[in-house]
Amino acid sequence: MGINNGARAGAAAPKTGGGVYWMPLSAVTPTNATSALPGTAVCLGPISDAGIRPTRDTSLEKIKEWDGSNLATLVSEENRGFEFDVLGVFDPDLLKVIYGTANVTVTAAIVGTPTKLAIVDKGGQLAKGQLVFEMKHGNIKQRKCVPVVQPNVTAENPYIPGGLRGWTITAEAEKDSSGSFTYEYDELDDALPA
Repeated sequence: MGINNGARAGAAAPKTGGGVYWMPLSAVTPTNATSALPGTAVCLGPISDAGIRPTRDTSLEKIKEWDGSNLATLVSEENRGFEFDVLGVFDPDLLKVIYGTANVTVTAAIVGTPTKLAIVDKGGQLAKGQLVFEMKHGNIKQRKCVPVVQPNVTAENPYIPGGLRGWTITAEAEKDSSGSFTYEYDELDDALPA
């Protein structure tokens, strides 16, 4: 039941340890707010303080009757997406999402030699995958799963001394086999005492 006192309103801060995770399409999509993510999930590192910016675009078509009155309103096009700025420019997992796994070579550190990253930017369409957003509001746990998403890098931060390098990712959700764009799971902090 809705109450008008703010008890059910909430913000969305990233969970400790990371707020945005990438998984391959083959990974099992989570079905609750708290279970461990599959081992194939990788954290996309630090996200800018602009957070995750959802997009929603719905086009409606009004069907008129002969007399000009509105007979029906139909959804003719519908899209969901998310935009966020990633800042982990030295994170191999993030680099593999942005440039493709085959285009990122990591040479592990050895005695006297640091880790080396070699990245080749070939452009083109990025691989589809899944996104999981891990959020919290106080003790409330929030998880939003996007089971099919097409990511695109739509901007790159300038290379300047007073700012961090990074990229803007625009991720377009596609419907999964059940016809859903996203799944959201929340676990409130209102458990009854034992």
